[in-house]
Amino acid sequence: MPSHLTRRTLIASTTAAAAAPLLASCGEIDGPPRPPSVRDQHDSDTVGGDILIANALVFDGERFTEHDSVAVRGGLIAEVGRGLAAEDLPRFDAAGRVLLPGLIDAHAHRSGHNAHAGLRFGVTAMLDMYGAIDERGDRTDLGVRDRSDIWWAGWGLTVPGGHPTQWFPQAPTVQDAAEVRAFVAERAAEGSDYLKLLLQRQGPPRTLSQEEATAGVESAHDHGMLAVAHVGDWEDALVAANAGVDALVHLPWGETPDAEALELLAERGTPVVATLTVTSAGRCDHSMDQFLDDPAVAARLDSGQRTEASLEAQFCDDLDLDRWRDGTAASFDAIRQAGLPLLIGTDNGNPPVVTGVSMYHEMAMLAEHGLSTEEILAGATSATADVFGLDERGRIAADKRGDLLLLEATDAAQVIGSGAVAAVWKNGHAVELETRLRGREVAQGRDVAVRAEAGDDADRVGRDV
Repeated sequence: MPSHLTRRTLIASTTAAAAAPLLASCGEIDGPPRPPSVRDQHDSDTVGGDILIANALVFDGERFTEHDSVAVRGGLIAEVGRGLAAEDLPRFDAAGRVLLPGLIDAHAHRSGHNAHAGLRFGVTAMLDMYGAIDERGDRTDLGVRDRSDIWWAGWGLTVPGGHPTQWFPQAPTVQDAAEVRAFVAERAAEGSDYLKLLLQRQGPPRTLSQEEATAGVESAHDHGMLAVAHVGDWEDALVAANAGVDALVHLPWGETPDAEALELLAERGTPVVATLTVTSAGRCDHSMDQFLDDPAVAARLDSGQRTEASLEAQFCDDLDLDRWRDGTAASFDAIRQAGLPLLIGTDNGNPPVVTGVSMYHEMAMLAEHGLSTEEILAGATSATADVFGLDERGRIAADKRGDLLLLEATDAAQVIGSGAVAAVWKNGHAVELETRLRGREVAQGRDVAVRAEAGDDADRVGRDV
């Protein structure tokens, strides 16, 4: 791996944070500048909104603070403090409610379609983990935005017959390790921000070999991109760890976690995006209908989100729920004991995950596994920003983006488990939270329904990519 992209540089502060109970020490990443593909900088010629948010309970991305005021000028946070006054700024009284940095969904799909819905629930950035780059948008613009900003993996590295070609037969693949470098170069030329490797031995007839996976990671690093890995079980995780990936974007499943994989991952402090929401739904462990019954959430759902919430995985009744729960608990405990950072991602775009809303569900599920409120919120904001090089996101601090989320909660203890959103600001501009029925949203709902009926992988939740 090139010296400018060492994992210790990329995730040094996140690793230190994971060793602390509440990620309290999680700071900005130090070291040499990141390559251009993962930089996050605004266009100085664009102008954002102005707002003074007062009387708030501020979580700054790492911890709840004594601050109660945030001043945003020109789309960037200008000052954070207590009792701030600025007569030249419009004043918003938060009435003691919790103010967070905009959320970052660390595992999303169909983001070009879903970015409107995500933003209404405070997801100001999405990391798309597979598929054609269908809508890039201008992430540097500080102007009015009605959608989340998106970073893209583009097409992931997989082989003929490998996951997820069962749903994407048009996806490019590699026949062997000799083709990997050209594949990665094509992704870089198309504008991929990072490389996704698909490692799944259960179900598909074939997956990436160790040689192919290692070549993928090395090629990604040569192009200045992070390399992240979809893994199914701990055998896949060992291949990923040996390849030197920069993050796992699913929790490896299994009742007996692999000790060698854990040792390698722990040595590098490799972050993990658990995506419990999608795997739990696939095992019939929960239903998203609960959100349709919550007035604070249901009133904000568009037609596509309602369709997502109403769909159930067609194959989940055939699975051994108790065994899945045991394997998940064992894997989660092993990840925690190894001190690996946990990032918040939903795998949205896969029913019945609900765009935006499932971020709150994912956080609640991690709380059930023992994570603290501050640790969870950091995983949805600053920790993900650090790992993926989103320098202007994930924190309420001077010179960061004015991407902010106000919850109805008035106490830190009320935050996890609630999806009640009071207000969202993108680049300092207030976001319209009321839904608007669009033809594209209706079409999106139909398409999600068709995809849900198409899958039948009963060995593992197949639709998580």
